Amino acid sequence: MRISKINDFLIGIFVSCIGSLPLGYLNLIALQLLSLYGFEGVFFFISGIIIVEIVVIIFTFSFAKQLLSYQKLLFWIDIFTIIFLFLLGISFLNHHFSDNSPHFLPVYLEKIHPFFIGFILNLFNFIQIPYWSSWHIFLIQSKKLNKKISIFYVLGTILGTFLGMITFVFLVNYWFLSYQKINFSYLSYVFCFILIGLSLNILIQFLKKHTNFFLFLEKK
Repeated sequence: MRISKINDFLIGIFVSCIGSLPLGYLNLIALQLLSLYGFEGVFFFISGIIIVEIVVIIFTFSFAKQLLSYQKLLFWIDIFTIIFLFLLGISFLNHHFSDNSPHFLPVYLEKIHPFFIGFILNLFNFIQIPYWSSWHIFLIQSKKLNKKISIFYVLGTILGTFLGMITFVFLVNYWFLSYQKINFSYLSYVFCFILIGLSLNILIQFLKKHTNFFLFLEKK
């Protein structure tokens, strides 16, 4: 029984960590919050993310097959994510800062506590639904997890998200500090292009999945 609990915990860490390590808009915001508020700001930001993530994990674990079989839901999740990332990227261009300042967070986010920034942004992170659903189906069918969700698995995912995001933020921040000659006035454009690039990548994947997506819309 103890081995099973440890297994659930480690699987939770692994799945969550690899999902939070890659470059994404939540990591970009966390990086900026580190420069504005230090580790405390990042901690509250990730805490807000985790609150939403716990609900998503429990929900997708219980209804993974139903969610992935509902193609129209996945269709609109992709559409929303493409638009959301594109608009978030554009919003970075509306913030002005000096050449020696690393502060490039959109003004409307600076007025919100980091905890609520994480909570709100992760509420709109619908792309995590197919991510968690796919993993849960694989883990259950391969008998790496039981059909009933374990609290140790959930705790592992919480720790994995925290470790993954902290690792990304501090490594990238260290890289920025190592290159003091960086002209920070260009960072808003860099992050704008990154977010728009993520949006275009999802768009390309979307078009590959839905070659006849206009016909798909007509069936709705």
